[in-house]
Amino acid sequence: PSCTILIEENAFFFILVCLGKGAAAGAMAGVAGLIFRKNGWLAALLAAVVTPLTNTGLFVVGMRFLFYPVMVAIGDSYIQQGHSVLYFIIVGLALINFLVELGINVAFSPLVKRVVSFVKKD
Repeated sequence: PSCTILIEENAFFFILVCLGKGAAAGAMAGVAGLIFRKNGWLAALLAAVVTPLTNTGLFVVGMRFLFYPVMVAIGDSYIQQGHSVLYFIIVGLALINFLVELGINVAFSPLVKRVVSFVKKD
């Protein structure tokens, strides 16, 4: 339902935020992997952490600067409690997703490392 609201508000910005944050998160994971490629375990762990940080960080920035009026309307109950729109975006929209994404990534990064090692025959 929240996607429908954002698409109706501005489909171009919605696509920009969703595709942009996803592509940037993947790119940052790749950069982390390349920088620490000599230590595969560390590379996998850092990629697992960098990905949700980038994804969620760019989501928060996009929502704040491209969808501010919508966030004010949706986050009205947070605002009435004395919180800022940015608080609503971070706590109300992004925090749970970030924590779940981070947990899954960190939990599965050793498995991904083992698969990559097996395929590459390291």
